Amino acid sequence: MLQILSTTFSILAAPTLVPAPAVLMAPPHAPVHGARSRRKRSERRMRPKYQTASGQRKPQNPEGKLTTYKVMVEKSTGYPIEKFAQEVEEILLDERGWQASGKVTFWRKKKARIRIILATPATVDRLCRPLNTNGYVSCHKQGTVALNVARWRENAAAFPGDLQAYRTYLINHEVGHALGQRHRYCKRDGSPVPVMHPQTYGFINCADNFWPLNNELTRIRGPRRWKIR
Repeated sequence: MLQILSTTFSILAAPTLVPAPAVLMAPPHAPVHGARSRRKRSERRMRPKYQTASGQRKPQNPEGKLTTYKVMVEKSTGYPIEKFAQEVEEILLDERGWQASGKVTFWRKKKARIRIILATPATVDRLCRPLNTNGYVSCHKQGTVALNVARWRENAAAFPGDLQAYRTYLINHEVGHALGQRHRYCKRDGSPVPVMHPQTYGFINCADNFWPLNNELTRIRGPRRWKIR
């Protein structure tokens, strides 16, 4: 009898352990493929769409190195691409412009080292990052000249000249950066303001000027080798 009780007590004291079912946990930050695909499609739809001006024949007997450029307009600006391309060409090929240095000759192509883009303020801000253009000014960045369409259409409040003078300054200034030029400032009262002065913000005690000065032309060493796009 004692043996039976002892055996019963042992069975009751040591119950059989049944392992708990395994719980499958998702790894942290597991990608949600559907949401990612939708986000990518949304980003593609929001990307700016551009028109590109046609190329031109290669210049005959160029002075200095050929500097290729392409002209682009963001479609949402509503600005005619051929009109903008003609306006840019007239400034770049003017005998008072950077070609007067004898070191560069501009050639418009569909794939080029310099891109001149007329775009909305929001797109210019994106193209110019990390430089803060505040939805107002234009910039040059690694071969891309990003021009704010509002300034192209309306001028800048602090600029002393008319709209055509401002456009002339803007192209010469930003393309000057693409040619390796840095900002320069008027140092003497009454002297012509350098085209590399940031004239969008205005200037004082200087004579109006929207073309490269002789001492700016001599600083050109040839076109920068930006990536062809």
